[in-house]
Amino acid sequence: MGLCGGEGSEEREREWEEAAEAVAYDSCTWPPPVVAVCGPGNSGKSAFSRLLLNTLIGSLYGRIIDQFNWWLTQVAWKFWSCSVLLVTFVLSDQFSLLFHSNRYKRVAYLDTDVGQPEFTPPGFVSLHVLEEQTKDLTMLYLRPPKRCFFFGDVGAHSNPKLLLSYLFGLYDYFLQELYCFNETDNPQKSAIPLVINTSGWVKGIGLHVLSEILRYVSPTDVIRLCSPSEGKNLPDGAFWLDGHQGDSRVNLIVIRASQNSPRHLLVKKEARMIRDLRLIAYFRQCLPRDFPVFSCDDLVQGFSAIDPFQLPLSKIQVSGGAVYDFLNGTIVGLGSSTCLPLSSECSSPWCIGLAICIDDVGRVVFS
Repeated sequence: MGLCGGEGSEEREREWEEAAEAVAYDSCTWPPPVVAVCGPGNSGKSAFSRLLLNTLIGSLYGRIIDQFNWWLTQVAWKFWSCSVLLVTFVLSDQFSLLFHSNRYKRVAYLDTDVGQPEFTPPGFVSLHVLEEQTKDLTMLYLRPPKRCFFFGDVGAHSNPKLLLSYLFGLYDYFLQELYCFNETDNPQKSAIPLVINTSGWVKGIGLHVLSEILRYVSPTDVIRLCSPSEGKNLPDGAFWLDGHQGDSRVNLIVIRASQNSPRHLLVKKEARMIRDLRLIAYFRQCLPRDFPVFSCDDLVQGFSAIDPFQLPLSKIQVSGGAVYDFLNGTIVGLGSSTCLPLSSECSSPWCIGLAICIDDVGRVVFS
């Protein structure tokens, strides 16, 4: 599967698969699991989240059925005639349908990592609903979210309170629309599992934000990836609980991290490059599919040929008049006052897309 490289990668791969299957087996009970994947940066959180998503969507039960069919085939060949063998396959198909009818058709994915999100450009926190197993989460694999907010930064340090309000708003939406237990006649609103991908910043403000997320969500399972460098790891146990506060009945699974790269500065440089490429891929969608792009100059030429959207500054509800002096040349999130989340924790509108402000002449913003 190639989940992680380096020495002992095969053992780590088996350990990861066992952890994902443990969550999936437990998810046979009700309610569906809410799983948070935590660990330091460059530890493999994204790769494990992908494995867990694919396991919850159905690969685990497919393996059970394959093993059951193989066993029935061996028994039939040894003890029964060919006619009975045909009946055996029919029965195994019925057994397969029984299992497949119980597996999850959809899995929700809450991405809380504004610096390196998996399906959106940087600066977003988002909620997705996946109906099929995911491909490798490559740098240009963008997916429209179910709901999202644009935080506008790659770290929580600038405004952790605002970031938490966005994350709580997304989780409240998940509870209201995707974790329902009394909507049996509406498959679009039935309860589904949730996988939460978290930031690799696990010290200082990063640890505070992660602890607040876990306290608010109260996950059924927490997967903690552990680095060989002890100083990089999260605290042991249910670190987010204040002693007696909260429900400590959480399934905590500790697994080894993927092989960490010692090239700290190179990793940071690669992260910046990936963020830039994701933004380019996002705005590339404004151009025709057959538009040739071989360099940055081609992108500039393509974007300059697009008629800009004009928005009077009087229509923009932003506090503080000085902010207008800094709009030119910035990337902004677009929202609508009619798209407000039904959450007591967040009053900001859902983000509906990004724009590049290219001018602010005559009290009008062009984007």
